[in-house]
Amino acid sequence: MGQVSEMAITWNHYTWPQDLPLDMAKLRAVEKAWGITFPQDYVDCVRDNQGKTPEPASFEFGDGFETSLNDLYHFEPSPSGSNIVENQKRMQMGDVPERIFVFAGDPAGNRICFDYRQSNSAPKVVILDYEVDPEHALVPVADSFTELIAKMR
Repeated sequence: MGQVSEMAITWNHYTWPQDLPLDMAKLRAVEKAWGITFPQDYVDCVRDNQGKTPEPASFEFGDGFETSLNDLYHFEPSPSGSNIVENQKRMQMGDVPERIFVFAGDPAGNRICFDYRQSNSAPKVVILDYEVDPEHALVPVADSFTELIAKMR
């Protein structure tokens, strides 16, 4: 399953009471519709863990702030509140820059996103922090999905 599986993370049920492995055709359809390519480390992880929550889940970002990854958004039609496409549509109704794509949320309602502005194949991870000035709302978290997972404590 790639580098992510080597991390000391346990993925627990969150959205559903059972495993719901990802239909890769759904992921590829999202990539095509939004003109992005998800990084392979994320694909390897979400394939078996969509809708799940990691343990540990906390990570630092910005100037010593801490939050946690609530759950990996899923590619299924229901429930819509944690569907990756529905969250992306809601996020784009705001003033979010182009090429930012959400894949998870935190308990405070912030969005954890891939930032494709500098690379189409190796996006950085940022958090859309709603509690800061909109001009500074995108806060760097990690250079990759694997690095994000490695930061969790």
